[in-house]
Amino acid sequence: MRAAVLNIGDEVLLGHTVNTNLSLIAKTIWDYGILIDEQVTVRDEKNEIIEAFCRLFDKYDMIFTSGGLGPTADDITTECIADALGRDLVLNEDVLKKLEYYFISSGRKMTENNKKQAVFPRDSEIINNDFGTAAGYFLREQGKWVIVLPGPPIEVKNILNKFLNRYKTKEKISIRIINTQGIGESALEDRLRKLDLNSNYAVNTYFGGGGVDIKIVSEDRNGNEMQKLIDTLTEEFKENIYDYDSDSISKSLLKKLIKNNKTVAFAESCTGGNVSIRFIENPDASRALICSLVTYSDESKIKELNVKAETLKEHTAVSKEVAMEMLEGLKNKYSADYYAITTGYASPTEDKRTNGLVYIGIYDRENDKTIILEEIFVGTRMQIIDRVTNYLFFNIIKLMG
Repeated sequence: MRAAVLNIGDEVLLGHTVNTNLSLIAKTIWDYGILIDEQVTVRDEKNEIIEAFCRLFDKYDMIFTSGGLGPTADDITTECIADALGRDLVLNEDVLKKLEYYFISSGRKMTENNKKQAVFPRDSEIINNDFGTAAGYFLREQGKWVIVLPGPPIEVKNILNKFLNRYKTKEKISIRIINTQGIGESALEDRLRKLDLNSNYAVNTYFGGGGVDIKIVSEDRNGNEMQKLIDTLTEEFKENIYDYDSDSISKSLLKKLIKNNKTVAFAESCTGGNVSIRFIENPDASRALICSLVTYSDESKIKELNVKAETLKEHTAVSKEVAMEMLEGLKNKYSADYYAITTGYASPTEDKRTNGLVYIGIYDRENDKTIILEEIFVGTRMQIIDRVTNYLFFNIIKLMG
């Protein structure tokens, strides 16, 4: 599906408003196999809007417009689209009632010009706006899609996602995501392209909420072929898959812990609390998290985890020996099913051989199993911290089986 974006507004062309909507729309619809081929920005001028809209409509399958849905005189997007498509403008009583209720509940008087926000081209499907007064809408014309969005990015995102949910249902589009960790995008892509995959499916990779995700988009009506493809990819990448259709690796870990009635405890050095922050950003984290310590200094490792001063002196804090003692101290201090620790260098060191060197320790109490992982991570300080966090979550999931 090929698409175009028509941005409408003097403020965008004058540079008073940065056009972040193009990026937002393009990234969001890409997940549904819709690609932006062209974007145009025009002034709040009727002839310019109609001319640009008609040119794009003749050329593309789907047109997204952004801006010009407000109550003021220069908000003329709806009027222009109706004229371009030869449709009458119709007052939507439901939208009008919602507008009236909004103004009454906020203690403000609704003016006559606000009513124009309840007027739409005939046969439009309305999309309610959870963050503003301008409802979005979409319509079909000559087999093509026209999606009309407001200007503020938070409203665009809200309405766009609602439209895509309806679009997916109407077009019977299937979307699946395979979540992977511990494999780079280029390596994954290389192996992916060597597979004999069904050409009716769009299979792409991108950075997700815990690593590299494989996204599959198709119009498979019965789902059987989709499942065959999922099975093929699962067999190929089984060592790296941590979940399916997840938007966060921390959420996947929490879901697995709760499902199995298990708990976890963390002690962090180089990640400085990022592990616990990422974990507790999920609702119900309290059902699985026993504790999280940030033992950043040598002193705190000694005091909180009973790491021996001699071990620190002989091997330094970034060593397998200290990782083992941190894990042992955490085990002795708290009662949990799984324990995990981090210690390492998240920033450049004088000895470049140790840049990004990190030790991750994990203990499974039920099976009395300990693993110590020694890895080199690359990137900026925050990138390394995030990558260590993701890798720790991934290895707990793997250990759980």
